[in-house]
Amino acid sequence: MTAAISEKTLPQIVAFQAERFGAGAIAIREKALGIWQTYSWPDYFRYMKHVGAGLLALGIRRGECVGIIANNHPEWLF
Repeated sequence: MTAAISEKTLPQIVAFQAERFGAGAIAIREKALGIWQTYSWPDYFRYMKHVGAGLLALGIRRGECVGIIANNHPEWLF
C-alpha cells in the first residue's frame, strides 16, 4: 500500500473509488436467497454515509470505538 493511501481513512478511500469508478464498477457482491446482490462504489459510499449519520444521531463521536457482534454480512462493511 502506498503512503498516500495508508494515510487516508476508509471513507476517504471509498469516496475516491466511487468517484474513480462510478456506478459501473462493483464494490461488493453477496448471494441472498440464491440471488446475487451487487453494490457499486457509489452505493457503498452512500450506505457508509448513512451509517455514519446514524452513529452520530446515537451520540457516537469521532474517535470513539464501536464494536459489532453479529454474523458476517456485507452491510457491516458500510
